[in-house]
Amino acid sequence: MVSASRSVEVHDLGGMAYAPALEVQRAAHAEVLEWRDGADMPIGRLYLVEHVPPVITISRRPESRQHLIALPGVLERAGVEIHETDRGGDITYHGPGQLVVYPILDLNRLGLNLHG
Repeated sequence: MVSASRSVEVHDLGGMAYAPALEVQRAAHAEVLEWRDGADMPIGRLYLVEHVPPVITISRRPESRQHLIALPGVLERAGVEIHETDRGGDITYHGPGQLVVYPILDLNRLGLNLHG
């Protein structure tokens, strides 16, 4: 049996638009931080989701937007949402049939930080 302090909850969100899935992640982040002092609490959660409608996320890096070469009208007609995010990286597309996994983990409890 795996100890709760090293376990991870897994939640299948099914098909969900990007904005509500992001709200689920933000709420989970707050809960996972509240668990920090609970030795018997999981170290975090994994959220599985297929983004419906499809979405392109654009990172906070100033040059990322210029990498989006499709015209907004083309994406709109195709039903693709565009969301600016507060994450690093660049541009990411999530479409039909793609399983996206969002880890919400307490890195401190794992002895890690954002840099390794």
